[in-house]
Amino acid sequence: MLSLLVAAATDAVNRIQPYEYAWIAAGAVVMVFVAQRVWSSGGSAQQTEHYSRPELAIAIVLGGLFLLGGVHAFTTPPVEDKQELSFQGIILTVALFIFMVMMMATLLSAAGRDLHFTFGLRRIPAWKAVLIGILLGVAAAPLADIAALATQKIAKSTDDVQGIVRLFQTGSVQDRWAIVVSAAIFAPVAEEMLFRGVIYGVAKRYGGMFAALIFNAAFFAFVHGHLPAIGGLFVLAICLTLAYEYSGSLYVPIAMHATFNALNLVEMALLPPGSKG
Repeated sequence: MLSLLVAAATDAVNRIQPYEYAWIAAGAVVMVFVAQRVWSSGGSAQQTEHYSRPELAIAIVLGGLFLLGGVHAFTTPPVEDKQELSFQGIILTVALFIFMVMMMATLLSAAGRDLHFTFGLRRIPAWKAVLIGILLGVAAAPLADIAALATQKIAKSTDDVQGIVRLFQTGSVQDRWAIVVSAAIFAPVAEEMLFRGVIYGVAKRYGGMFAALIFNAAFFAFVHGHLPAIGGLFVLAICLTLAYEYSGSLYVPIAMHATFNALNLVEMALLPPGSKG
């Protein structure tokens, strides 16, 4: 197993362009600094002592739905020449993200939760949180990418292109704008509110910070249902959670997640159709 991991890491490194090494090194330094600050403070920036039944219920219900989606994606054989996504599918996804956010906000408010306090939205100014998130998103992007490359090597995947990538590269202008809006706005808000704001908070409340960090990252990676990307998503989730703990504001991982997705969209726009990375 060790030799396989070494081979995967070596292959991933060999696929990195020379100019990317500085980006990776800088990103690693930044995220190590964030992790050190989080661990030195015991992860106290994100308070979860008040998390109880409402948060647990949301985590179980919505987390369970995402889990079923991940299981379905991993257990359903791929179909050749299948139109995996469409404009209508993206719009439906956006609608589901909006519904998720509204449902979580309504349930938490009905339970007497102050959303600004629960998610630390007033802990630091919103503009500062967004700026920090953008910088950390740029730092985390190459770390997630190299982890994804290693995963592709280990999985010996011949198809590392998701349906959304194919649609973005070969679809219409309408398709592209729908993907941009979904990936850069609605997905980061809904997913960070659920995965970092609720599921991580519940896991930390009942299992401690380290166990919650690993569980949340593994769960986040699995439910996306795409094996070649699972390593990159795991690393991304670790970085997002550390950023949340570092800042105490959910605005930071939201901006970070949006930046990561935006960078991937730019990469997809520059690559020839059918390729990714």
